[in-house]
Amino acid sequence: MALSCSTLSDWVGRCGVELTLLVEQLRVHLKAQPVLHADETPVSVLMPENKKPHKGQVWAYASTRYASIQGIVYDFCPSRSGKEVRRFLEGWQGKLVCDDYGGYKASFKGGVTEVGCWAHSRRKFHELNEATDSPIAKQALETIRLLYEVERESKDSEMDSIARQRLRQEKSKPLLDKFRQWLMGQREQVTNGTKTAKAIDYSLKRWEALVRYVDDGDLPIDKTGLRIKCGLGR
Repeated sequence: MALSCSTLSDWVGRCGVELTLLVEQLRVHLKAQPVLHADETPVSVLMPENKKPHKGQVWAYASTRYASIQGIVYDFCPSRSGKEVRRFLEGWQGKLVCDDYGGYKASFKGGVTEVGCWAHSRRKFHELNEATDSPIAKQALETIRLLYEVERESKDSEMDSIARQRLRQEKSKPLLDKFRQWLMGQREQVTNGTKTAKAIDYSLKRWEALVRYVDDGDLPIDKTGLRIKCGLGR
């Protein structure tokens, strides 16, 4: 039996209304977590009063793989403004694993702690390597690979947060200390505005947030899992 788009849309809308209370409860449980992932993805939206679609955003907020409660809430918003993040996270002052999008910055001034994503840092060097076959990019990628090897070791051994933190202190921290010094040295030798400079600057400017995971076994090294779940508009 063929059903019209208007009928199907009406059913989806009704389901959304009925599930509102459930979503709100999940949001409450997520905001009780000390660490959250955040990501956003664009979606095309056609409003009844408009003839052309415009870009909306679906924001995703999720607990980490280490959390006792696994959950994710998708929050549709008409814009990518940082006020949408502040509205959703109002009253929450935990640690937020996210990328370098400027919309998160105001939340960090309000008590939320920024945790960087090494997958985004790696991507900058991967793109540089693809574009220029850069020796600097290759060395950076190798170091980041070693950081992820440490994470695989902790995962394979099913470590708790305390053991994970100890492992990171023992193996990841020395790598990161050397990596930062190496990046700073390479940065002094490249011209401002080049692809190499931009790739290095992305990590150096966010260094404090990127290395925060080493001191806390409950923090993930990235938010890759959430990006996979949030690929609605890609």
